[in-house]
Amino acid sequence: MILSQMKTVHVLKNLTTTFFALGIIYQGFSQCPTIEYYYSPETDLPWAKCFVYHSGGSRSKIPFLPAIYNQLAPFGTLNFTKDIDLDLKLVFIGDGKVLIPDYDPYGKINVLGKAVLIFTHFPDSLNKEIKDKVETYDCINQAIAHGANAVIVADFNRIPYNYRFSKKYVDTEIPVIVIDRKGADRIFQSAGINPEELYNKWMTTGEFTSRQLICNIKIDMKGRFNHLEKSNFTYYYPFESFDQNDIETLSKDNDRAIDFLIGLFGEMGLKWEKTLTVYFPGYDIKTFYTLHCGRGLANAIGVFMVLENTRQEYRLIVHENAHKLFSDNLGDNTSFISEGIAMYAEAEATDKMANHISTLNYLKQQRLFPLENMMNFNIGQFPEETAVAYPASGSFVGFIIEVYGMDSFKRLYLHKYDTNNDRMSRWNDVYGKTIGNLELEWHKWLFSKVSVQ
Repeated sequence: MILSQMKTVHVLKNLTTTFFALGIIYQGFSQCPTIEYYYSPETDLPWAKCFVYHSGGSRSKIPFLPAIYNQLAPFGTLNFTKDIDLDLKLVFIGDGKVLIPDYDPYGKINVLGKAVLIFTHFPDSLNKEIKDKVETYDCINQAIAHGANAVIVADFNRIPYNYRFSKKYVDTEIPVIVIDRKGADRIFQSAGINPEELYNKWMTTGEFTSRQLICNIKIDMKGRFNHLEKSNFTYYYPFESFDQNDIETLSKDNDRAIDFLIGLFGEMGLKWEKTLTVYFPGYDIKTFYTLHCGRGLANAIGVFMVLENTRQEYRLIVHENAHKLFSDNLGDNTSFISEGIAMYAEAEATDKMANHISTLNYLKQQRLFPLENMMNFNIGQFPEETAVAYPASGSFVGFIIEVYGMDSFKRLYLHKYDTNNDRMSRWNDVYGKTIGNLELEWHKWLFSKVSVQ
């Protein structure tokens, strides 16, 4: 699934990498915990903890999710090579929007070596139009420039999710974590501040008082993973999650998948580039570290997978590596075409007729969506669409490759698709036919293909 095409709770300008996923994203699915689960003080995460505390020994838990660096790993973990263990003084800097003329929420406050708390999406009435132009990453960069050792972003009126920043926007080795409004409330209460009074004054007058709080903050997160280097892959996995022998076995399956894919798409001249692969023991921990819910995720950086047992299904290995192979060699594409490639490869490796049989059944039941509609699907976003479009995409890609050849498909893949007109005209440009004509051919071919079997 192409994450950059979906509507999320909070998407920043930093989403420059297309994601492909075999699995399910946050919205409306039950494969992973909800985002609210991670922000509940009742939830215990053995790999991550944050709390504010006082010298007398009292403390209050602050649930959080990490901001992700360069589509790879949480800030502060140095790409899965470093644990986070910080005990810092905490400074509240309001919205942190220094870039506005004659407006400096830091003033003379020294934040060097401390944790900075800033708010985003706060309904401030003062200079609203100007402040709305200042992005969250600008505020994070200002905290870094002022010498902070950690940044806590409090999202005031949204469920904080999907805070990813490419190196172009934020480049730092310090932790950046995201909390919700309730977490911010607990911080202020720990500091002897009535949060509602602070918020009401800020909303109505645009005024807040930046200050060092009387409580400290402790942030712990396991960020150093086990590491295994192989010729085609670099593997990372959490300590005490998998035995190295299991990863060695998986490495052999990955190598086999690469050999298969290079052979399958040999006419296209695709080459495999050494790839980062990160394995997680469960959906809950993968969602936390990647901000993506689903069994598999492949992007320009690497492949991130849940291993429900130590012997991963070979079809899933082929599927995710197919995404990576095409992304590295030919770039991104629409969700239907991208998933079609992966589903086609998966079927060719394990069950050649699986996609065609499922698709024909949907067609006979009158549940198959029009092809033109499916071309605009964001596969993985909605359950009914996803259930049909996964096999249908693989079946259609298999059809046009078998009937019209790999070379034509490569030209289709490379054809621009920025606008709806581009996405429709490319079929005529490459195949000399409309999408409607190809759809009729595909349906007729399906009946013939499946009946022969």
